[in-house]
Amino acid sequence: MKQIIPIGYFFLLTSLPAFAAQDTTNRKWLERHAEGWHWYEPEEIAPEQSPEEPALPVSPTPAAPPVDNTLFPNKGPAPLSQAWLRENLPKYLDAAIDNPSHENVLAYYRLQKIAIDKSSAFSDASTLAITGTSELDQNNRRPLSTFATHLMDDQATENRQKLISTISQRAGIFYYVDNSEFSKRMHQIVTSVAERFNFHLTIIAKETLVGEHQVSEYLPDHGHADLMGVTTFPTVALVTPEGHYDLSAQNAIDSESLVERLIFSALRLNIITKSEFNSIRKFNYRDYDLPPIQTSVNNDLPIDPTSINKMLTGKLQ
Repeated sequence: MKQIIPIGYFFLLTSLPAFAAQDTTNRKWLERHAEGWHWYEPEEIAPEQSPEEPALPVSPTPAAPPVDNTLFPNKGPAPLSQAWLRENLPKYLDAAIDNPSHENVLAYYRLQKIAIDKSSAFSDASTLAITGTSELDQNNRRPLSTFATHLMDDQATENRQKLISTISQRAGIFYYVDNSEFSKRMHQIVTSVAERFNFHLTIIAKETLVGEHQVSEYLPDHGHADLMGVTTFPTVALVTPEGHYDLSAQNAIDSESLVERLIFSALRLNIITKSEFNSIRKFNYRDYDLPPIQTSVNNDLPIDPTSINKMLTGKLQ
């Protein structure tokens, strides 16, 4: 038989734990009576703990893409360098012509563009460097403007006329002839140049001149041709009063070429100075301090030049 518990008693039983807990708290406060009323005590607030931020994942260092060494082998020039392009661009052109696929044609023209861009960059850099360096600027050597080139040409022509007239006062012309048609035609040119620049002209005939080849005054050859090394007729030689000579022209040439060759002969004979010779150039000539010519034997040659000259001098016709 179940026993009925009174309601009041039941309430008391259920309330005991709460009162017991409150009583324990009150006793602790009473024991701390010197601290004052509890509502004057600052309420201890526990420091807020910030939630820990999740650590960000560390990105791994991206690895370099693998290089296909078969595309650019280590041996040979650096890929896409000028040396590499010079060696391989024709190969890509041949491949594009033999097999004009889309890839082959694009590859060739892309490589060609790199080559063109390199050339353009070099051209721009060259212009920038040369125009600021006097010894390399060709405008200093010969003007680029039309009026200035005409002026320089006119001055050179005038100096040329004066120089050849000066040479005619320091040397004469020996003219060796025979009865050939070449001598006949050349005779008119030589006499014209001699008269125009007042050269003393001596005509020496290999043989008796006959017919239209006959001239009023000439000297027979008594070994002069052999002495001077004349082997071809007609021949023009420039001769100084001291007996020095230089063969200016062998066989027939035009009057302008003859005048030019007489000037070179005068330079070789030291009849004119280098400065006088440079005055007839159609550009500003400068003497640079160039390194001396190496006279040592070049081991790359099978026979040294000195031996070649000794072996072949006088044997070539």
